Amino acid sequence: MIGCAAGLPDMDPSSPFKFEYIGMVGSADFNYSELDNINKALDRSNVRHQLVVFEGKHDWPPADIMEQAFLWIELNAMKDNVAAANDSIIKSAVVWFDSQISQLKKENKYFELHECYKQVVNYLD
Repeated sequence: MIGCAAGLPDMDPSSPFKFEYIGMVGSADFNYSELDNINKALDRSNVRHQLVVFEGKHDWPPADIMEQAFLWIELNAMKDNVAAANDSIIKSAVVWFDSQISQLKKENKYFELHECYKQVVNYLD
Protein backbone atom coordinates (compact mmCIF):
# COMPACT_ATOMS: atom_id res chain seq x y z
CA MET A 1 0.00 0.00 0.00
CA ILE A 2 1.32 3.44 -0.93
CA GLY A 3 0.16 6.52 0.94
CA CYS A 4 0.89 9.95 -0.51
CA ALA A 5 0.46 12.43 2.36
CA ALA A 6 -2.38 10.27 3.67
CA GLY A 7 -2.68 7.81 6.47
CA LEU A 8 -4.59 4.68 7.22
CA PRO A 9 -8.15 5.19 8.48
CA ASP A 10 -9.01 3.09 11.55
CA MET A 11 -5.62 1.44 11.34
CA ASP A 12 -5.18 -1.70 13.43
CA PRO A 13 -1.58 -2.92 13.03
CA SER A 14 -2.39 -6.04 15.07
CA SER A 15 -4.94 -7.20 12.50
CA PRO A 16 -4.25 -10.64 10.99
CA PHE A 17 -4.58 -9.04 7.53
CA LYS A 18 -1.03 -8.78 6.15
CA PHE A 19 -0.10 -5.59 4.37
CA GLU A 20 2.91 -3.40 3.73
CA TYR A 21 2.81 0.37 3.85
CA ILE A 22 5.06 3.04 2.41
CA GLY A 23 4.09 6.60 3.17
CA MET A 24 5.42 9.66 1.39
CA VAL A 25 5.02 13.18 2.65
CA GLY A 26 6.54 16.60 2.13
CA SER A 27 8.62 18.04 4.95
CA ALA A 28 6.30 21.10 5.04
CA ASP A 29 3.05 19.15 4.49
CA PHE A 30 0.26 19.82 6.99
CA ASN A 31 -0.18 16.02 7.17
CA TYR A 32 3.45 15.41 8.13
CA SER A 33 2.70 14.78 11.81
CA GLU A 34 -0.08 12.33 10.88
CA LEU A 35 2.30 10.24 8.78
CA ASP A 36 5.04 10.49 11.38
CA ASN A 37 2.62 9.19 14.03
CA ILE A 38 1.51 6.34 11.75
CA ASN A 39 5.14 5.45 11.16
CA LYS A 40 5.79 5.36 14.92
CA ALA A 41 2.72 3.18 15.47
CA LEU A 42 3.87 0.82 12.74
CA ASP A 43 7.33 0.69 14.37
CA ARG A 44 5.60 -1.07 17.27
CA SER A 45 3.93 -3.61 14.97
CA ASN A 46 4.94 -6.41 12.64
CA VAL A 47 3.85 -4.44 9.59
CA ARG A 48 6.63 -3.87 7.07
CA HIS A 49 6.66 -0.14 6.47
CA GLN A 50 8.68 2.85 5.37
CA LEU A 51 8.21 6.61 5.57
CA VAL A 52 9.83 8.72 2.87
CA VAL A 53 10.02 12.47 3.49
CA PHE A 54 10.75 14.79 0.58
CA GLU A 55 11.26 18.54 0.45
CA GLY A 56 7.90 20.04 -0.30
CA LYS A 57 4.40 20.89 0.81
CA HIS A 58 1.09 19.02 0.46
CA ASP A 59 1.51 17.80 -3.10
CA TRP A 60 2.17 14.65 -5.07
CA PRO A 61 5.68 13.33 -4.53
CA PRO A 62 8.21 14.00 -7.28
CA ALA A 63 8.83 11.16 -9.74
CA ASP A 64 12.08 10.05 -8.05
CA ILE A 65 10.24 9.66 -4.73
CA MET A 66 7.53 7.59 -6.39
CA GLU A 67 10.28 5.46 -7.92
CA GLN A 68 11.57 4.83 -4.37
CA ALA A 69 8.15 3.48 -3.43
CA PHE A 70 8.05 1.12 -6.39
CA LEU A 71 11.63 0.03 -5.66
CA TRP A 72 10.67 -0.72 -2.04
CA ILE A 73 7.71 -2.82 -3.22
CA GLU A 74 9.89 -4.68 -5.74
CA LEU A 75 12.62 -5.41 -3.18
CA ASN A 76 10.02 -6.66 -0.70
CA ALA A 77 8.60 -8.97 -3.36
CA MET A 78 12.10 -10.38 -3.83
CA LYS A 79 12.52 -10.84 -0.05
CA ASP A 80 9.22 -12.72 0.07
CA ASN A 81 10.09 -14.84 -3.01
CA VAL A 82 7.09 -13.43 -4.83
CA ALA A 83 9.43 -12.06 -7.50
CA ALA A 84 12.72 -13.54 -8.65
CA ALA A 85 15.84 -11.90 -7.27
CA ASN A 86 17.07 -9.32 -9.75
CA ASP A 87 20.72 -8.42 -9.20
CA SER A 88 20.55 -5.36 -11.47
CA ILE A 89 17.68 -3.85 -9.45
CA ILE A 90 19.50 -4.58 -6.19
CA LYS A 91 22.75 -3.13 -7.55
CA SER A 92 21.00 0.02 -8.82
CA ALA A 93 19.42 0.46 -5.36
CA VAL A 94 22.86 0.20 -3.72
CA VAL A 95 24.33 2.69 -6.17
CA TRP A 96 21.43 5.10 -5.62
CA PHE A 97 21.73 4.89 -1.83
CA ASP A 98 25.52 5.35 -2.03
CA SER A 99 25.03 8.55 -4.03
CA GLN A 100 22.42 9.82 -1.56
CA ILE A 101 24.72 9.08 1.39
CA SER A 102 27.67 10.82 -0.28
CA GLN A 103 25.58 13.90 -1.05
CA LEU A 104 24.16 14.12 2.49
CA LYS A 105 27.64 13.77 3.99
CA LYS A 106 28.94 16.50 1.69
CA GLU A 107 26.11 18.80 2.78
CA ASN A 108 26.54 17.93 6.51
CA LYS A 109 22.86 16.91 6.70
CA TYR A 110 23.27 14.49 9.59
CA PHE A 111 19.62 13.97 10.46
CA GLU A 112 18.78 13.20 6.83
CA LEU A 113 21.85 10.94 6.69
CA HIS A 114 20.57 9.01 9.71
CA GLU A 115 17.17 8.61 8.04
CA CYS A 116 18.85 7.48 4.81
CA TYR A 117 20.81 4.80 6.67
CA LYS A 118 17.56 3.57 8.21
CA GLN A 119 16.08 3.36 4.72
CA VAL A 120 19.06 1.36 3.48
CA VAL A 121 18.46 -1.23 6.19
CA ASN A 122 14.73 -1.27 5.51
CA TYR A 123 15.09 -1.61 1.75
CA LEU A 124 18.05 -3.97 1.61
CA ASP A 125 18.05 -6.10 4.78
